[in-house]
Amino acid sequence: MVPKAAEAQKQHPDDARFPRLQASALFAAGDKPGAIGVLETTVRAFPKDTTAQLALVDMYGQVGRKALQPVRHDRRMQLSERRGGHLGVPV
Repeated sequence: MVPKAAEAQKQHPDDARFPRLQASALFAAGDKPGAIGVLETTVRAFPKDTTAQLALVDMYGQVGRKALQPVRHDRRMQLSERRGGHLGVPV
């Protein structure tokens, strides 16, 4: 199933359904880090795809990870880079 989702994604790179399908298949097969990695990439590539965001939050919950931690970290790094790379700058 995962190779088919990957092939479909190559044919339709602007369709977020295929990486979501791939992530679901990976998660079901026990590759939780791989599934989460696919969805994290998908959420960044398709920021308006609420289905991918909710799927990622669900996967985070199932592995005991706090969903907002990576978002806060990424946002803090973006702000830091804009201000010269100083993480001590209030966010």
